[in-house]
Amino acid sequence: MIKRLLLLAFLILISSCKTTAKEENNLENNKKEIVSIQGKASNPEGISGKINIMGYFVDPIIGGKISKNGNFKIDLPQDFDVITHNSFNTYNSSPTAEYNLQFTTALDCFPNANDLDFTGKEELIAYAGKFFRFEVLSLDKTHYLFAGSSKNFVNYTVGKNNATPEKGHNYYYIYAKGPISISGEKKSENFFEDGSNEIYSKIDSYKLEIQEGWNLIKYEVLSLKNSSTGTTVIAATQLSTEDLTNTELTWLVE
Repeated sequence: MIKRLLLLAFLILISSCKTTAKEENNLENNKKEIVSIQGKASNPEGISGKINIMGYFVDPIIGGKISKNGNFKIDLPQDFDVITHNSFNTYNSSPTAEYNLQFTTALDCFPNANDLDFTGKEELIAYAGKFFRFEVLSLDKTHYLFAGSSKNFVNYTVGKNNATPEKGHNYYYIYAKGPISISGEKKSENFFEDGSNEIYSKIDSYKLEIQEGWNLIKYEVLSLKNSSTGTTVIAATQLSTEDLTNTELTWLVE
């Protein structure tokens, strides 16, 4: 009788240990599913606050924070597609919604690459942040955290009127529902649009191997051209996928 009780106790102990190990494995897998971005941004104004990982029109979802010394951490969840879908549905079902928010296809994101070696055109993509930047919610006003060669470069990329074209680069994060591959060069002829009636050639290069889940994209301006009236335009660009966790990024806040 005593032996049977001891055997039963031993089996319960073994079963308990197995359950604990399983739970530990689940916790470890959950940790692996989060893509963590850590760094120190140039932050001369000492901006601090919570970091929103969502885009425009939907409610903010806090993915991290930045301190006054520039140190920050952002966690990007692997179920970002589900989070984005739910956020879109919440907005779209609102009686005050002015738009119908939905995922963007790869072709919509990279329309100039339509005639190139392009697979996965209908795969869906969601962007982290707002226009290639993460929103920082501070006490005084909204600021932005971004990775790029300069504030002017990123501001020109997002369409600010007071920014000017320059050579440089910026990085941004996208979540893809499936694999996408784009390679090749697209050449186009364009007017300077300054009244000079001059035409310039532009070359857009693509080196994109986008995997399902999170990806880091680099947009780079390789060269500029000037018209006879002094108008400066972008003449060559390149879009490429970069290592998600090991690429060195220069972070800025404004």
